[in-house]
Amino acid sequence: MRFRALRTKSMVTFLATFLLGYAGICLLIFLFQDRMLFFPRPTDAAATEQLRPWQHSIETQAGALSGWVVPAKDAGSAPLVFYFGGNAEDLSTTALAMTERADANVVFMTYRGYGDSVGSPSQA
Repeated sequence: MRFRALRTKSMVTFLATFLLGYAGICLLIFLFQDRMLFFPRPTDAAATEQLRPWQHSIETQAGALSGWVVPAKDAGSAPLVFYFGGNAEDLSTTALAMTERADANVVFMTYRGYGDSVGSPSQA
């Protein structure tokens, strides 16, 4: 009988420890989810300086979104493309590469917290 009570107590202790550990891990994931999902990198200073003639900002309630409007070689008849970079992408280098060979008018806009846009990225 004593062995059964000891075994039950150790099983309860193990289960309680496991559940508390699991709850702690879930809480940490919840608190740090934005840091685990978004990886903003600083822009390339040389590319940003070369793109200065095409730089534009849009004012929003959350702050300014920054980006570049790169015209096509034949801007009048070319289509307009909006491009928001991918996660951890330095959009300034992509925009700089497009200045030489754009077949479309391209609007490169960075998300909040990326490039020169203010704020912090979130899932909202």
